[in-house]
Amino acid sequence: MLRDMENTPASMPNSPGLLQHAGFRQFIKFCIVGASSTLISLSIFSALIYGLQLSDVLYDALATRPQWQRIAAEYRLHVQVAALIAFLFSVTNGFFWNSRWTFRQNDPARRKSQYAKFVLVNAIGLVLNQIILFVVNRALTAGRAANEKGWEPLIAFAIATSIVVFWNFTANKLWTFKETD
Repeated sequence: MLRDMENTPASMPNSPGLLQHAGFRQFIKFCIVGASSTLISLSIFSALIYGLQLSDVLYDALATRPQWQRIAAEYRLHVQVAALIAFLFSVTNGFFWNSRWTFRQNDPARRKSQYAKFVLVNAIGLVLNQIILFVVNRALTAGRAANEKGWEPLIAFAIATSIVVFWNFTANKLWTFKETD
């Protein structure tokens, strides 16, 4: 019986495993780059929300427009603004590493169009992220005072990012960094 197990395809040295699959390795690299971009994004997001107190900054900036001030506070729009600013920094990091490491695209002639496609794919991802972030954050903070601070924005951020990663990988693999024949 032990001898039969040793001869199974899974234990054979030349057996193709999940790590030998090029698409899976690409996805792992994409996730590593995404993790670094997420760390950049999350750091900036957190610094704006908790360090800079963006909710107060936005409230003060809208002092001459009380109706906008009320809307921004009621809908916690500082969370969306912080996520947008964080996105702008992290998307360039993602393009740099994905183009050079994940998808190994070094054609300078294609770099501008790839960057434009990458930004478009990630902008769509941002819209999806913003919608999910808004819905989840509103659900988690329902019934709480607008000025009450908690972990909800970070939880909503994690949920949204976890969902959108699949869109970003697929669109970038099949469109942005598609191999030309």
